[in-house]
Amino acid sequence: MAFGLVVLVVFLLALEGVLALLGLGDADPFPDPFVGFRGSTSLFVRAEEEGEARWVTRPNKLEFFNAQSFPVEKPPGSLRIFTLGGSTTAGRPYDDRVSFARWLERYLELAEPGRGHAVINAGAISYASYRVVRLMKELVRYEPDVFVVYTGHNEFLEERSYRDVRRSDDPLDSLRGWLVRRRTTVLLRQTLGRSESEESEEGPEEGTATLGDDVRTRLDVWNGLDAYRRDDALAADIVRHFAFNLQQMVAIARAHDVRLLLVAPASNLKDFSPFKSQHRDDLTAADRRRFEGHMRKGHELLASGESAAAVEAFAAARQIDPEHAEAAFRQARALWDDGRAEAAHPLFVRAKELDVAPLRAREVLVEQVRETARDEGLVWVDLPALLAEGDRGWPRSPTPGAEAFLDHVHPDLEIHALLAAELVDRLAEAGLIEPASSYGEDGRRRIREEALASLDRSYYARRDLNLAKVLGWAGKLEEAEAPLRRAARELVGVADLHLNLGTLLQKTGRPEEALVELERARELAPGSPRVFFNLGVVHARLGQLEQGAEALRRALELQPDWPEALHNLGVVELEVGDVASAVEHLRRSAALSPEVAEVQLALARALRRAGEDDAAEAAYRRAVQRAPESLEARVELAVALARSGRGPEAEHELRQILEDDPENAEAHYNRGLLLAARGELDAARTAYERAIEAAPGHALAHNNLGILLARQGDLDAARRRLETAISLDDELAEGFLNLGVVYDRGGQPHRALQSVERAVSLAPDVPRFRFALAMLLFASDRLDDARPHFEAARAGGLEPPAEIATRLGWDAVEGPGAEGSKG
Repeated sequence: MAFGLVVLVVFLLALEGVLALLGLGDADPFPDPFVGFRGSTSLFVRAEEEGEARWVTRPNKLEFFNAQSFPVEKPPGSLRIFTLGGSTTAGRPYDDRVSFARWLERYLELAEPGRGHAVINAGAISYASYRVVRLMKELVRYEPDVFVVYTGHNEFLEERSYRDVRRSDDPLDSLRGWLVRRRTTVLLRQTLGRSESEESEEGPEEGTATLGDDVRTRLDVWNGLDAYRRDDALAADIVRHFAFNLQQMVAIARAHDVRLLLVAPASNLKDFSPFKSQHRDDLTAADRRRFEGHMRKGHELLASGESAAAVEAFAAARQIDPEHAEAAFRQARALWDDGRAEAAHPLFVRAKELDVAPLRAREVLVEQVRETARDEGLVWVDLPALLAEGDRGWPRSPTPGAEAFLDHVHPDLEIHALLAAELVDRLAEAGLIEPASSYGEDGRRRIREEALASLDRSYYARRDLNLAKVLGWAGKLEEAEAPLRRAARELVGVADLHLNLGTLLQKTGRPEEALVELERARELAPGSPRVFFNLGVVHARLGQLEQGAEALRRALELQPDWPEALHNLGVVELEVGDVASAVEHLRRSAALSPEVAEVQLALARALRRAGEDDAAEAAYRRAVQRAPESLEARVELAVALARSGRGPEAEHELRQILEDDPENAEAHYNRGLLLAARGELDAARTAYERAIEAAPGHALAHNNLGILLARQGDLDAARRRLETAISLDDELAEGFLNLGVVYDRGGQPHRALQSVERAVSLAPDVPRFRFALAMLLFASDRLDDARPHFEAARAGGLEPPAEIATRLGWDAVEGPGAEGSKG
């Protein structure tokens, strides 16, 4: 067997040699076993500009990249430098004019006048290291001399899985990986008929995650930050993939004789709170209440200037839950405000590390850049150290904040210029340039002054708009408002400004103001689906349901398969009573976004209203599966189980909820319903009372406790509870009906009549309400007034007693009739 394997390997090697001579079966020499990509379009295309052949940015790439142009023929003696990375490299929230790439090009001209160095900015919004590697494979065709890579912030942005990536050291895995990259294997796959579109796909050997040609981040999906949860296994895989990508960059650069220069990324530690915090998994409801109490106290103390006491309050919260990112950040801020910067620094770092939505490079990634640069002997810049040391006249900032960053990671233009100056020095140390003796800070200052003088106020307003869009995209609505307001003072007739301001206002509870901004956006951009979507949301928020539905339908005409718009339309339709249409739209939304618990919950409610109990239960279970922390979904599942006659299962689910959250009012209330239905009135009374303790404004709990007290004969206590119920909800028809019954039993027929009349006015189509009113009117000898209500009740299946039917001139119907009404 061993001899046969040797013969096979020798044969394959010989065949590889023949295929290489013939130029057949070329394989990607730098495959990625972690992710693959669908489709492949180059960043640059060849074009003629003023009689010169140039490489220019492909137009459909401009959503992510800056427009760039450079000669096909590289001028002799010049350096061609490509800067790669994410939005920081691209220059966001500014643009390429003040990116470190452009300052680098200006400084190189100052350092070596006339040599014609070109710096091409290939940074792209939301690009992670694996996309940088992919882009490098194209850029090596354009005669690069240097790659400058600033990466690390975007590694957690795109949804992907590593579950199929093999972790073992099995020799068969190594053999398999070697075979996949052989020309023989590639040619065989081609021969077996792969289509042209399949040829363009780059995939891992067994496909663990296949991404689109363009970035689609988790935050681009409408549930945004909800997609992020603590996942230590995924985080470890992302770190492994990042390290692999850095090695790929080294290999690609060396294979094509290109110098690789890495930049260790920096971020805003001091002035930017975590995007999402998550409690430790075993935190009890009681511990959570204690935690929240300490956090509230800390905020109050900090607001009143008592920073030392605030430190202790936040420390107490962190003792309960040391994994909560916001608590770590707030304690760090309190320490900073108390003048203890050195003690605050590690806590600021810890807060960043605990952020469940890691949109700032974790320390392990920053350190991986440093290690790769050191181990591989690369030229590199440690930007965090540069800021901490205060080189080049920059104020020393070991814990950088708003003085250096506009948001969580995007540096202000001074930092871009600072980085560019450092890059020039590194290129000189590497022997790639020889700066003139006149090169220095005075010259760089003049360049900056001239460049900045060309930027008008509208340029900075555009920066503010872009900054606000980034902050809003990441869920930082409070931080987004100030730059949006600044932009609004300068920009006139910009639909995007009004759209984003309107969206922010509606998300922060100001729908009337939002409507004004969104109507202006609609005037300026009548074909924007986003404008109509947000108009629909605002109209619905204002109770203008028909207008809301109309705007959402228009949004879907413009963008038919939009899960969020389908969801919102379904919710509005359910509210107006169009159950069939609501089910249709929510099913479409759930098919497009099956992972979103909110959609499954809305679909379950619609299916329940439609009478599809089994389908509703399945949707409730999917909602709970996708968001097990959602007590609302779990309570509604229990209610669905109870309604389908599965009381013990419902009781078990409610008990589980109350173990997790003993103060859950809805769970206590619904458990009261189950107990009352079983005749366990004392236990039901306790459950209702617990619900009211947890939520004193729970009108239905007061109502049902009132019913129960009436059943137990305590009419005065029942009356007080029911009066409380209708004071809390003056449209609670059941409450008015039940109060009327109690008044009637207590010998107050006039008040009973008034209360039941109110119930009928609120719910005129409910037969038992009409029957109760008819009986009270009949008892008051008002037969003519009672007649239409008896008729309405009869149409709903409720017949009066025989003697009343005779008085009405009807034929009596055999049956029990009704003696009253109950809630």
